[in-house]
Amino acid sequence: MSNKSRTSLFVFILLAIVLVYFFYSISKIDSEITAVDNLISIAERELDLYGDFRPDTLRVSYLLEQINYLESWLFHNGKFFLSEDNSMITWHYLQNIINRFNQDFQFNFTTVSGGSNQYNYTVSGSSSMNDLYAFISHIERLGALYTIENLNFNQNFRETDTGPSNIVNYVIVIRPWIDASLGRSLHEQPFRRVQYTPLFRDPMRPAIHPPMRNPNQEQYVAHENLQLVSFTNEQAFFILDKTILTLKPMERVAYGYFSHVDEENNRVVFRINKTGLYETVYKEF
Repeated sequence: MSNKSRTSLFVFILLAIVLVYFFYSISKIDSEITAVDNLISIAERELDLYGDFRPDTLRVSYLLEQINYLESWLFHNGKFFLSEDNSMITWHYLQNIINRFNQDFQFNFTTVSGGSNQYNYTVSGSSSMNDLYAFISHIERLGALYTIENLNFNQNFRETDTGPSNIVNYVIVIRPWIDASLGRSLHEQPFRRVQYTPLFRDPMRPAIHPPMRNPNQEQYVAHENLQLVSFTNEQAFFILDKTILTLKPMERVAYGYFSHVDEENNRVVFRINKTGLYETVYKEF
């Protein structure tokens, strides 16, 4: 076969390949156009069926998610009026708070007229500051709309068999908010979990107080019972009931800790706190 014939055959094959690809592409485009035409026809039928209003699936799904979110937020954070109230309803509500969340809290309950058939309630008693704080937090953060109209308390700091204790005497005036048409029954509303941070420190407990016995400290050795016999720069040696005891800096003793060795003055140093203030106590040979 001559070169001219070979070249003509190659050009013919190449042209055939290009034509096949061209017609395949046209066929594919025609199929896509047909599919789009079908979608347009469906859309036109829906437009004729619904007029200017057409359901938007994505929009409806988004709105449903928003509604679910808002309903969840309302349940965990919202407040509602009471549809009805009397002393028995409120007493049961407060008692349920205690039974579910704060069983150590105790109270006395009385009814006070608020005028126009509206009743307020007085809750009084004695408790720790943390228990009182927890009780008030649940009233304020649960769903039923009760407000604290008045709160009075005073401290009663004393020594007990279990250590220093600060019991507060309290009187709380509570008001329910009622709307017969918009309100809800307490029996129909589940209790939600209340998130609150307990008090880090009792604000009514005096920071400085007379020396008081604390049984929790009896697990540690009392520095008064230690007799210094020797020390190095890192530890000290004591006699306690005919036994050698070794203490290193920052080790606990009753009401405080062993601080350090004072080699320059030939003594050891303790830091002791029985009154709310740390005092430096020295022990020598």
